[in-house]
Amino acid sequence: LLVIEDDPAGTTITVPELSAAAGTRVRVRTARNLTEAARLLTDDVDCILLDLALPVAGSDSGPGEGPVSGRAGELAALTHILRIAPLHAVLALTAEDDTELAAEAVRVGAQDYLFRGELDARVLSRAIRYAVERKRADMAHHQLTESRLRAQE
Repeated sequence: LLVIEDDPAGTTITVPELSAAAGTRVRVRTARNLTEAARLLTDDVDCILLDLALPVAGSDSGPGEGPVSGRAGELAALTHILRIAPLHAVLALTAEDDTELAAEAVRVGAQDYLFRGELDARVLSRAIRYAVERKRADMAHHQLTESRLRAQE
């Protein structure tokens, strides 16, 4: 699990709690910004827990990408992570009960969303498991669709 959050006190779940809830040892890495997250992103990371409130400053947003406002601005960190980690399952974490933002995060590409106030080890463990399985299923479906299209050519 790669937790991307600028406030280390923001997620209070401990690794032993998460491992106990998952029934297996869970390895957790923490990044305080998107640049650090890119360095920590390896093949052994199954899932990313991303704080949607994470500032995008300091990340390589790409040429021509200036400040963003509205929902696009609130989802800038998510779109950045989805671009640099297209094969990883992503869970969006939001501090508020903003169901509209959470639903938009899923539409943009997150596998699920979690509200910080409802987060505990059991909920996070289940969300990680489901997100990873959904991502695998999505990738398998995408590969099958591509294979069918190539076969029709």
